[in-house]
Amino acid sequence: MTCEGLIAPYNADMLIPLGTDVQRRRPTVITYWLIGANILVAIAMEILSGVDPALAQKVLDRTVLHAGADQFAIWQFFTSAFLHAGLMHLGGNMLFLWVFGSAVEERLGRIPFLLLYLAGAVISGLAQIAATEYHPGFGYGASLGASGAVAAITGSFLVFFPRTSMRVLLFFFLIGIFTIPAWWFIAFAITYDFLLQSLFVDSGVAHAAHLGGYACGIFTSFVLLAFRVIDRQPYDLFSMFRQARRRREFRELTAKQGRDPWMGRVGERDRSRLSRSTPASEAYAERRAEVSATLASGEADKAAAAYIQLLEAYPDAVMSRDAQLQIANVLMASGQHQHAASAYEGFLRRYTTDAESDGIRLLLALINARYLNDPVRAGELLSTIREHRLDDESRATLAELRKELA
Repeated sequence: MTCEGLIAPYNADMLIPLGTDVQRRRPTVITYWLIGANILVAIAMEILSGVDPALAQKVLDRTVLHAGADQFAIWQFFTSAFLHAGLMHLGGNMLFLWVFGSAVEERLGRIPFLLLYLAGAVISGLAQIAATEYHPGFGYGASLGASGAVAAITGSFLVFFPRTSMRVLLFFFLIGIFTIPAWWFIAFAITYDFLLQSLFVDSGVAHAAHLGGYACGIFTSFVLLAFRVIDRQPYDLFSMFRQARRRREFRELTAKQGRDPWMGRVGERDRSRLSRSTPASEAYAERRAEVSATLASGEADKAAAAYIQLLEAYPDAVMSRDAQLQIANVLMASGQHQHAASAYEGFLRRYTTDAESDGIRLLLALINARYLNDPVRAGELLSTIREHRLDDESRATLAELRKELA
């Protein structure tokens, strides 16, 4: 019998997750219920083992996940996900669920989160059965543990919050608490399981179940974002891939045409610079002009909404200096922080040396730190601010943000 522990014997003493910097706005419910249920089952099994070891073994034989058809039952996909082989096994799985579960629960909603957790248990179980069938000498006859379900939640976290940071306790040459990008940690865990599964390393851990859980969480989250079942955010993995593809297409289009729509034809030397600025297309110029006209008519809210639509089609879109700043301020004032951040980022890309650029960097750092859960970007912005160009109030805000990020 194998354990599906996310903290395996090879890395348990190296890197332990402590928490992420995702700020939550709703109370966590399902995550805590699942942790409580797993703990209660562990206590019940421990008591039963002390009172009647034979009965405890019989219950275990009926509830762990069996790969063989003679002992397999559908309910074992779910029951095995609430069984653990000891305190370390239980503690490792519940730690991962506590670290990543709350943020994903808030993003998905409570019932969808529970369904994803249970789907992860099923898919990870199927992956483990398939691995056993493919390589009988390496596979295991029975497995237990919540890590397949927890891996689904971790994979979903990777899709929804790829740019967040997390705190980890490191035991490897150095001992201490460090802050690292969350995707580094998750990518390391996935790579670790993939390598050990590919090399058929007999670690006593169901690595195939982990990989199945990760695949379930990542695929499900991408589908939900693709079909807009879950609102997309500018910094989720789906939107980042989509924007990267569009930027590549715009660069290719600009390089082929060799022209800047506002400066005329340019030489080969300037093409790489233009490919990083604005897309050269008549459709883009027309839609940009519509935003400018709406803003000039005094309908700032409508202009801001039109600018958001422009960004969806052209992620590098930037208006004139004053128009860009006005739209960004309108979005900020209306609480549309993600779109406001995109607008301020566009302003800094185009008007890097503007007299107000340091104040914009400060405001953008504040948005990233307090509203978008992206302290890494906030720190990058703060490090480029020329403090002597700020007024007293802005300097106080700068000092306060530096304290928060520290």
